[in-house]
Amino acid sequence: QRVGRADTRCHQVVFSDKACIRCIGGHFYFTLQVYDLDRRHPVVEAHVRCYAVFHETDGKNTALFQTRYMRLQNPNDELGGVLFLSVPCTVVHQIDQWSPLLPPKESRIWEKYNDNFVHNSSNRYVFPGLILREADA
Repeated sequence: QRVGRADTRCHQVVFSDKACIRCIGGHFYFTLQVYDLDRRHPVVEAHVRCYAVFHETDGKNTALFQTRYMRLQNPNDELGGVLFLSVPCTVVHQIDQWSPLLPPKESRIWEKYNDNFVHNSSNRYVFPGLILREADA
């Protein structure tokens, strides 16, 4: 058995069946867990990315399977999103005004803050602009 073959290692990394949305300190976070089952041949320096997949419509036309990148808090995506999968790892995405998981009607909640950038509704993510996150402000 060769360790480098993907077909023999494809069932090695498992994800939690369910993801959670938690409120911590007044902020909402989308979390899930991931783990490496193989103790003899662990995955080394695994990287993680998360995407939200949408079906978007403007009333007339529908665009199927539109993907939006989700910035990660843990592991930090600015550092490569590296995981050590030999222990269960929690992947965390903060649902802020730039998150694709924030419902459109909820984007108005940011207007009550007045810091002229982070909570300004005109700075909300619009495709294909830069993807920001509140933690970077």
